Amino acid sequence: LEDSGGIGGYLDLLDALADPGHEEHEDLQAWVAWTVGPWQGFDPEQLDIAAVNNELALLIPTESTDDPGPGDQSVIQELTRRLPPGMRREFRSYLAGAGLDGPALVEADVAEAMTAPYRWLARRIGSEGLPLTAAGWLPPAVVLEAMTELGWARDWNGKANREDQTLPVLMLRESAQHLGLIRKIKGRLVLTATAKRLLDDPVQLWLVLARAVARRHRQDSERDAVQLLLLEVAAGKRTLWHDYLDAVSFGLGVLGWTTRTGSDLPPETVQSLLYDARAALINLGVFKDRDGLTATTVTPQGQAFARAALES
Repeated sequence: LEDSGGIGGYLDLLDALADPGHEEHEDLQAWVAWTVGPWQGFDPEQLDIAAVNNELALLIPTESTDDPGPGDQSVIQELTRRLPPGMRREFRSYLAGAGLDGPALVEADVAEAMTAPYRWLARRIGSEGLPLTAAGWLPPAVVLEAMTELGWARDWNGKANREDQTLPVLMLRESAQHLGLIRKIKGRLVLTATAKRLLDDPVQLWLVLARAVARRHRQDSERDAVQLLLLEVAAGKRTLWHDYLDAVSFGLGVLGWTTRTGSDLPPETVQSLLYDARAALINLGVFKDRDGLTATTVTPQGQAFARAALES
């Protein structure tokens, strides 16, 4: 491993890793995990010759003129192409282990349940639009109605009738705007053409939302962060939010994102890049814990949604 101290230092490292009683065992385990990243564990005996040869072959240009350009590739293909060559084998191994090679299908009843919050809001806005308060918030009666009919009120402390103080409804409205389902015009919320077209087609709405989560972004760093998050959700191996943040932070570093001084992006920056995507995933019921604060184990339908987003 890089920076392990040459051959002698590397052998000492292996001895320390193999000995739980070694005084540096835990520290070196943490250092190795940080060094190799989240995509493939450290195994000093591992050598996948076929995978190495495959990567070498991919580095050699072919004579074919049919190779897809960046705009024709899936999210995963685009990410892989942009990785440093030395990291691609580990990344592809992680993809294979995550089961991302199968189709991302959704049953109608699952799509209906997952998209229910967005469809409720769209119906509540209606074809005539919904006037906001003078301060620009949803009317209190609508906020309370949303919390009650969507089943969120029972887990909420407070009156649940002011949008600025009722986070679930605020997240839903902001997310619907970010995903292109609604927009604000002259003090009213109105439906976009997409929302009107798909209001009674949950399966197609599910697919459109998957693509929107993966592809709608304000800046390139947000795009990369969200796509790395979707990869982790599809893999379904994380159980805590800070584990997702660590994995996304590693991927962003590999892709070349740093602060202006060349340091790794701080956790609060990564968190802000993921805000809109995380809100959408929570609204869609991707995590077993709706609040998504600590226990963020992914549901099977959540994994399918992330796979659909990555295939878009």
